[in-house]
Amino acid sequence: MRNDIYEKAINYFNDNYTEFCTWIEYLDSYMGYLDYDDRYYDMSMLDDYMTDRKATDILDSISSDFDTSDYYFVVPAYGGVISSTNEKDYENHLDEDFIDTLYEYKEKLERNYDDLPDYIAKLFEIEDDDFDDDEEDEE
Repeated sequence: MRNDIYEKAINYFNDNYTEFCTWIEYLDSYMGYLDYDDRYYDMSMLDDYMTDRKATDILDSISSDFDTSDYYFVVPAYGGVISSTNEKDYENHLDEDFIDTLYEYKEKLERNYDDLPDYIAKLFEIEDDDFDDDEEDEE
């Protein structure tokens, strides 16, 4: 049954990628799920990010194809160039680890985000006992 849950959840998020982005960003804001350079920032935050930086540092840190009309920008963790994009790409995080983390934190997320309980019910479509029992069977 646990493999069915993973398959359903991954298929659900593949079909509803915008919701997946919302979920992973909820997890990230709650417990730091994403690595620093896997985060997408709204382009409206660019001025705040560049505050107190020298013009030469700014020019050196932005890729040549950077476009301020894109929706998002990405800041690499170790001094690479800042890039822009119109699409969030979290696909490399859509795996069993993400589903496990989402399940592990679902009650905490419910307390922090009013819209998550409905999503969780739709996603898992099972009772908590069924999920936990399968986990014990695999040991």
